[in-house]
Amino acid sequence: MSAQRKAPHVPVLIEEVVAAMAIQHGDTVVDGTFGAGGYTRALLAAGAGRVIGFDRDPDAIAAAPTLVPDADSIPEHLTASADELRAALRPAPPRTIATFVAPSAPRVAGLMTTPPITIRPEDRLATAWRIMRARRIRHLPVVDGGGRLVGLISHRDLLAASSSSIIASSEDDRVQLLTWARVGDVMETHLSVAHPDENAAEAGERLIRHKIGCLPVVEGDAQLVGVVTEEDFLRWATAEMARAS
Repeated sequence: MSAQRKAPHVPVLIEEVVAAMAIQHGDTVVDGTFGAGGYTRALLAAGAGRVIGFDRDPDAIAAAPTLVPDADSIPEHLTASADELRAALRPAPPRTIATFVAPSAPRVAGLMTTPPITIRPEDRLATAWRIMRARRIRHLPVVDGGGRLVGLISHRDLLAASSSSIIASSEDDRVQLLTWARVGDVMETHLSVAHPDENAAEAGERLIRHKIGCLPVVEGDAQLVGVVTEEDFLRWATAEMARAS
């Protein structure tokens, strides 16, 4: 009677286990229960590129070369896999995080208009009106003969000093009426001022707090050196936004 041929060992639930592992083509898989090689064959058939098997059974070790053609290279593969694992677990080098560098805080001197356009207290309001119209400005610092600030006159002051449009129906009529008064008669003398080396943000906060559109810039004994306005702040902010975009 001939000896019966022994059927190959089929591990329990092998199909379910291999399906659950979701093997990707070329994966390296470690089989910790090599045994008769059932899982190893199934894993290779499922697309694994390399299966590394472990077993203490002498029979399994002796049979490994017939089941796995490259069994002799397993130690080499184990070493390579260990190296890959160590590399994967090695702490990543510190990442360089980009930081936003805010623009340096400007000083009033960097925003102000200089030299300022000025007028004298003894000048007529009509002169102030013509200067504002020609230069397209709304504020005129008033200085004495030594260039010291003594007041400020605004476009609003001129409108308040002139008659209503019912009486002065034309531009020439309004200018004619302004020839009767002097700048010193209507100028504002209680002023908020700025200094050239002052932080521009602080000057801007004063403009907002006092609801004004202009700060004369002085140094020393009220010597006028410039003017900073809402437009100057807007121009600076627009330039910074354009640079950042």
